[in-house]
Amino acid sequence: MKSRIPGVMSMLAAVVLLAGCGGSGAGGGVSTGDLDVSQLPPQEAVHVYAATGNLSALQAALQENPQLAYSRTIRNRTLLHTAAENGQKNVVAYLLENGMNPNEPDDQGAYPNELAAAEGHNDVAKMISAAAAGTGG
Repeated sequence: MKSRIPGVMSMLAAVVLLAGCGGSGAGGGVSTGDLDVSQLPPQEAVHVYAATGNLSALQAALQENPQLAYSRTIRNRTLLHTAAENGQKNVVAYLLENGMNPNEPDDQGAYPNELAAAEGHNDVAKMISAAAAGTGG
């Protein structure tokens, strides 16, 4: 299976593994300061920012290039999927407030709220489920 975004899976695999070791569910996982994203294409870097909870870097990247909000991983996951799976509550809130669709499945049929719940990020899953139902956060 070939990625539409070259190299994203290797970087995201490292980020997801690292973020799973000590994330607080409130955006307290691994910081991008621990990772060198300078050599990544912007469409990959935004997923690293979402996975690690680097909201300020994500906001700056999206302000510079709003099209990056539509970046997808090899599994067709959105930034919301990436942030939700890693329990990045502040990033999830920001994405939802800015119109990210919570009702969009990835290539395997997984929704962002399901990924959050599967990883034990129940507060994030509830936030996304409320947005998906149209009731807000």
